[in-house]
Parts: sequence; C-alpha cells; structure tokens
Amino acid sequence: TVVATGTDRFANSPGAISFRDLLKKDVVASWMNEDLTITDILDADLNGDGKLECILSLTEVSGGSPIRIFLSEEAGTVYAYIQNYAYDSITVTADGNFLLSSEYYQQHCRLIFEEGNCFLLNLP
Repeated sequence: TVVATGTDRFANSPGAISFRDLLKKDVVASWMNEDLTITDILDADLNGDGKLECILSLTEVSGGSPIRIFLSEEAGTVYAYIQNYAYDSITVTADGNFLLSSEYYQQHCRLIFEEGNCFLLNLP
C-alpha cells in the first residue's frame, strides 16, 4: 500500500491504495484510457536525507506520453507523488534537482515533499 497524491492540479490524489491498483486506468489521471505499465526506473536522493527515492516512468499499455511517480518512504509510510506532466526524458542531478525534457522545451525542477504534501518547484 502507498499513499498517492498529485504534485499538481491535473493529477489525481487517490490516497491509500495498493500499488497494483495505482496502475489501473483513470487512477493517477482522469484522462487515462488504459492501465499503466512501468517503462523506466531511476533512483536519487531528492530531498537530501541520505535515502534514495524511486522515480518511475509510466505509460499507458499501448504507449504514449509518460507520467512520473516518485516513491518515498517517510516515517514508515510509502508515499507516491504523481507528476502528471508528460516529458520525454528525465535527468536527475547529484543534488536532487532534475531536468525534464521534451521536444519543445526543458524544465529544471525540484520536488518538495514531506508526508503526503508536495509541490513541483520550477527553478530558473
């Protein structure tokens, strides 16, 4: 079981849910037409606490633009922070910032999170 919450107003926040159910259509985002599959896994210490977070890239089974889920264990609970925005690739820097890229633009970001509260901070 994970506690899933959206990092923006476009992602859903289903709350406590099994990870398997999190991958079902319409759960992480209302516009999903199919179940999701994991297409990439990264790990990085995003908040500087010495523990690695897991970054999952997900797409619908037939393909399409990826969304991301950031898994973080905090005080014995695993949180799943859902990033709805679609980017072609993600690069995580040593200090926990990340660069999101698509064919149209790049975004330098940081995910600020703690115990179910989160937001995506765009860096200059």
